[in-house]
Amino acid sequence: MAMNKFRLKDSICKPLRALWVRGLRNGFETEEQLEAHKKSMRKYNKAGYDYEYLFNLEKHQLVYKVIRLQRQVDSYTIMKSVTNVDGRDKIRVDHPDPENVVDHSEFNHRRVAFKVAYLGWDYMSYAWSQNSDRSIKGHTNNVERVFMEALLRQQLISGVGRKINLDRAGRTDSTVSGLSQVIAVNVRSNLDEGFGVWKMKTKEERDHEKESLKEIPDPNYIPNYLKYSVKDRSQDSREIPYVQLLNEALPTDIRVLAWSPVLSKFSLRGGCVRRTYRYFFPKGDLDIDLMHRAAQKLVGVHDFRNFGKVSSENMDHNFEKELESFDIEIMAGRCDPALPECDICCATISASGFIYNQVRLMMSVLMSIGCGVEEPSIIDTLLDTDKIRGRPSYSRLGGIPLLFYDAEFRDCDVDWRWDDETLQSVASTMAELWSHNAMKSEIIRAIYSSALQNLNHQDRMDIRNAVHFDVIKSENQSSRGKKILEMEKAKDVKEFRDKEVERTIRRLQKKGRYNDAKNVKAGTSDVYVGWASDR
Repeated sequence: MAMNKFRLKDSICKPLRALWVRGLRNGFETEEQLEAHKKSMRKYNKAGYDYEYLFNLEKHQLVYKVIRLQRQVDSYTIMKSVTNVDGRDKIRVDHPDPENVVDHSEFNHRRVAFKVAYLGWDYMSYAWSQNSDRSIKGHTNNVERVFMEALLRQQLISGVGRKINLDRAGRTDSTVSGLSQVIAVNVRSNLDEGFGVWKMKTKEERDHEKESLKEIPDPNYIPNYLKYSVKDRSQDSREIPYVQLLNEALPTDIRVLAWSPVLSKFSLRGGCVRRTYRYFFPKGDLDIDLMHRAAQKLVGVHDFRNFGKVSSENMDHNFEKELESFDIEIMAGRCDPALPECDICCATISASGFIYNQVRLMMSVLMSIGCGVEEPSIIDTLLDTDKIRGRPSYSRLGGIPLLFYDAEFRDCDVDWRWDDETLQSVASTMAELWSHNAMKSEIIRAIYSSALQNLNHQDRMDIRNAVHFDVIKSENQSSRGKKILEMEKAKDVKEFRDKEVERTIRRLQKKGRYNDAKNVKAGTSDVYVGWASDR
């Protein structure tokens, strides 16, 4: 193996490389020198291998290691490639030519909500913020960043800043998909006036408006937002074809389904009256009826802090939520008497709002009940926040089977504009993706069925556990097989906040903001505690 195959940092490893070469060619005088050399090589080798170990491997062993590591790199690159850290290479249209750049000051603007469907499996996260591009950590391949890039390329927005006032109906985790995610943003409009339409004013016009407000108001003046209704579609034919332009630019795993004008100050998060999630999983040997009955204990108004993750972002929020419905059932048309363990089940959960990781943690508890590891009474115990202070460290389920199914709004706030041509295009794209993956699924199912034919009944019952294992397997492997109440408890909200106060004080001290640190300690400061203290 040629020495130039090892690409080490020269500033760190040049002396070590020279020592290694000298040791291989001339040998070491003593065993102590050889051991010291091995120890120094391991110090700078993060993979845990020293060169002697690698050179003593057989050729086929090295080839196997290279192939295995290359596969790991390939799977990592899909989601974290440096060429798509912000989604720009996913856009299917080029940057606009300089001579074709639109002057946004010549257009009116409009607040528009978009209903978006996306497959989140190949994205590191969903949400993007205006501060994301200011840090290396923020440069991730996320759904909203790709959406923003499509808006930019199609010149619907002039920049990615506070002017566009980005808002969303919900914030999903990594690898979670969405069917009815809603994104609202300020875009340019072809209309002179209409629902949600306004003119971008210059400084002189804003100053003149302030002066006019001091005068006696005109009794016949009607604000723009009162002149038109959200259901007024008389001018839609003159509007920019938002959906078509965005779908032309977006990758096929992000599709815009519909759009609606909204008021300039309308909040999607506050205005959403109901959110619905669906979690899909194979039946395996789970007791679905027992899981459904246990899920009804969660319906109603409860403090769900033991079914959610406390973070610096939500530690001051209200953990009391009202769950409207929680249904678990085997999906119709997905039943196979020959392979009942392969039946696909669906949990549908509706509420006005959820706390962080609530759906995946509730499903984790219900899976434990369905497997027979826990009794349904564990739900009553976890809902008793006086008895259980600090959530036991049971792990959430995976995000791939989770779907943000629907976000509902009042009719007076949102009125979706659907387009038959767009829906046909989206359905065609999804049909192609479905058929590609469905054929793979059926082939795997056929091989699985064939492998079971020569097994006895007991062996087959043991294998059934593997059908749903990939869904219910714990992210924390040390917690597998343990009762929930036997697991180590996380900090409760008060302990977590006290810890964040200490961290905030240390950050402020490092910045020389001693008075702010003193006030945070005394609880008399308006400085954000936790993640926002870095602002």
